[in-house]
Amino acid sequence: LNREEYKQKVVRANENPVQFSFNKIAKVIEGLAGANDFVAMLILLQLCSGARIGELLYFAEFESTKRPHYVKQIGVLKAKNARNVQKPILFITVENFLERFKRLRDKLKPLGIKNDEDARKLNVKINRRVKKAFRNNKLHTHDLRKLYADLSFKAYADKQMKSAWVSRVL
Repeated sequence: LNREEYKQKVVRANENPVQFSFNKIAKVIEGLAGANDFVAMLILLQLCSGARIGELLYFAEFESTKRPHYVKQIGVLKAKNARNVQKPILFITVENFLERFKRLRDKLKPLGIKNDEDARKLNVKINRRVKKAFRNNKLHTHDLRKLYADLSFKAYADKQMKSAWVSRVL
């Protein structure tokens, strides 16, 4: 019964997907790029990398790769085994992403975020900011992963099916 309810919930959520133009997303990025608070930094880094909020807050690490525009994400939440992912960074340079990620983690140290429970406490605040940034009350942080997946597919996927690309980068 729970599985069937979940399937129906997924179907309803995907019936009328929210769509944003590249220009709209770029304007949101521009607005977030100048902000120095950790919530804006989280949203920006999530849009640029597709990482989960928990991965950005406490779980994952990121490093540069030899491949231009790509980072290696070390640690993926919800993976059955320890897993690393190479993924492109959108909107900003890899160097800028890594520097912003380091600054974010430095800002978060005093908050002592170390697990999913700690991260969940911040999610209401983060979601409120996502809705404000996009001027859309139905948008949540998880939707930013979908935006990233779609944009990165259009920009970087070579002759791959979208489902394979999304599985690989997220």
